Amino acid sequence: MKNVLNLLVLLCLALPGFGQNVAKPKAIISSSLGSYTVTAPDVPKDYYGRGDNARAIFRDAVYKGEWRLVTDEGCIIPKGTIPPAQKPNCSTVVSCDYQIAVNSPSVGCSETVLLTTTASGTAATGLAYTWTGPGGQTIAGDILAVASSTNGAFQYVATVSKAGCTSKTAVATLTVTGCQTQTTVTPSTGVYAYRGDDFDYTPYADADQSNKFPVFENSNIYVSLALRNQLQGATQPGLGGGIYQIKNKQSANPDHVLVNVPNRYIGDDNGSPDRNRTPDFLGTGQGLGECVYESPKPYYATGETGVTTAPNITQPVGTDPGLGYNPFELGDDFNNTGRLLKFGKSTNGFYTAMGPMAYGQNRVYLGNEVLMEKWGEVSGKTLSLHYQTTFNRAAFSRAIDKAQEAPCLYVPGGRKFVWYDGPSPYTNGGLTEIIAPVNTGPGGNGLNKGLNGMRDGNVFPTENWIANIGENGYGIGLILYDNIMTSYGYAGDGGADMINPNSGGSWGYIGWNPQEVLDFNIRWRHRVKLVVGTVSEIRQEAYSNPYRPASTPRFKFNRAGREGWIFNAGDNENEKHTWDDGYTGNARAGWKVYFSGGGDYSASMTSPGGIWYTNQFNKLYIRYKYSGRETEMELKFQRNRQLPNNTDVVYNAAGKKYGAEEAVRYANGGADQDGQRVKFAVIGDGQWHTAVVDFAGLPKWTGIISRFVINPHYYVGGKTYQDGESMTIDWMNTENTDPFPN
Repeated sequence: MKNVLNLLVLLCLALPGFGQNVAKPKAIISSSLGSYTVTAPDVPKDYYGRGDNARAIFRDAVYKGEWRLVTDEGCIIPKGTIPPAQKPNCSTVVSCDYQIAVNSPSVGCSETVLLTTTASGTAATGLAYTWTGPGGQTIAGDILAVASSTNGAFQYVATVSKAGCTSKTAVATLTVTGCQTQTTVTPSTGVYAYRGDDFDYTPYADADQSNKFPVFENSNIYVSLALRNQLQGATQPGLGGGIYQIKNKQSANPDHVLVNVPNRYIGDDNGSPDRNRTPDFLGTGQGLGECVYESPKPYYATGETGVTTAPNITQPVGTDPGLGYNPFELGDDFNNTGRLLKFGKSTNGFYTAMGPMAYGQNRVYLGNEVLMEKWGEVSGKTLSLHYQTTFNRAAFSRAIDKAQEAPCLYVPGGRKFVWYDGPSPYTNGGLTEIIAPVNTGPGGNGLNKGLNGMRDGNVFPTENWIANIGENGYGIGLILYDNIMTSYGYAGDGGADMINPNSGGSWGYIGWNPQEVLDFNIRWRHRVKLVVGTVSEIRQEAYSNPYRPASTPRFKFNRAGREGWIFNAGDNENEKHTWDDGYTGNARAGWKVYFSGGGDYSASMTSPGGIWYTNQFNKLYIRYKYSGRETEMELKFQRNRQLPNNTDVVYNAAGKKYGAEEAVRYANGGADQDGQRVKFAVIGDGQWHTAVVDFAGLPKWTGIISRFVINPHYYVGGKTYQDGESMTIDWMNTENTDPFPN
């Protein structure tokens, strides 16, 4: 059609009589070949208002053949026909009397089927056929062979065109079933969960999905989901079952949205579309969702659109293999969501199961390898979330530790970040408050523009919550249950549409960000609670919650997972300092860790984040067996308000990008300073022993301990690494006894 219009570009259209009450407006078609007058008898009365804009709309409609036109001689130019440059006679007018139909087959996994286009009617000759697939690729022909190895319903658009006629389209839907979608890991041995989590992770019964934006609310909080599966270029918004909006119904602005899912409209990037309507699609790169990381890193793949990331080439725009293997509940960065597999309801909540996309890729669906489930429950000012992510992947050479986002939470306009990290938790002590600077230079809300960005390193609060607060004093917070680590970030110039978020608005970020080693054949269960309100309301919710993190460290390595401990595995296959055997399908009989034989001193084992009171213990007992040359190892303790790897007694913020914020966060300096690294004796005979780490009398053994690190080769000049060197830890406790004997 575009080529035909270009041929008519010399035509001009005059409107000798046109107004609000003209039932049959006229147009003069003129060109170098002559001119002629037509009427549009089918234009309804009062269809347009007066004025130049109405004339422009009418002119475009005539040129596009949107109505039947009649010449002065009575010759009919049919609807769907572009007016010819030369005055037609009744025998030369192109007929557009044709209709098209397509088939919509259902097939099994990977079966090839033919999509066919059939044309009928008196003018079903001289037609050109094309197919457009789900990823936007166009293929000529009236027959298309297709297949898919992924369950779902995939739309293909058939377009049939004829010179002088408006193109006609029909949509064929290919329905694929029978592809594997989830793992069969045995729950009794394949579940990595935190001790004390007794939630019933049983899926809810299927619920009706006719409402694509179901709402769960009470008098305090509003929560909605978006159930549709969305593909790039579609105009049917969805998040594959992800959480769409959360609102505080008791705030000063109850219509403000607290989850930054941008509502997107066709033309967003090139103008100012009408935003007072249902969005055409939703932005998938932020929001509130489970976002997990595994090896390999980098991760290369070919998506369903045919876009390929590969080593040693320039990566396609928008892709980032450097993120590694990164399943994200809401989708990729090309507005392709994951795929909802199941939706259920409870009295006050919901359940979803979905197959995720790989972030950093273009429509790489991971549903055959990863199943993400979540349970949500609304109560008071809170939304409780329980997640279960099941991996069923082919094993790589080893798993590595990664900072997870479980979940991440982006908040429109949230600049203020508040938590407590002092030495006296749950006593209403003074809070730490960071107000992020806005970006006054170029780049808007782009990451790493000006002072925009995620802040390096974790926050280790000593009360198990963090809040992101807006300009009106209200916001949203996270209550953390296990492995107490969080982080924050901000990007933007301070402006944000709090009612209808857009892709150019400012945003704040908080998340539960534990560093975890996630195996390729395991179910990871975890939990978090969201609270809407002021800082005092969020803190009060944490206080009134009967849960408290353990006040002393206690670990037993007799289950799947590693009890939240990680090892310095390096970031890729070229860095290999510390590793283990991974999950074998059986509960562990101790955690066996191997040390590098490469001669450096980078091997380490690091605890989960804790809130451990130094006034409640001064010894740590480690039941272990060790094979190697060392006679001593080192245990480092990280106190509250300390940078994990730094020797400063008083943190030196000079020259740091976020130095002003870090001076507050690391007021107690670095954990590598003298007096915080304690040596303990080990025996390298491969037999079971109990080591004792003694902190009594250390001046810096004070306040709250956030983390421990075991360094098996702690000083240059000590014993060298030995190939095959390993240490197996059965348990750790503040008393010389097994903390979980059963």
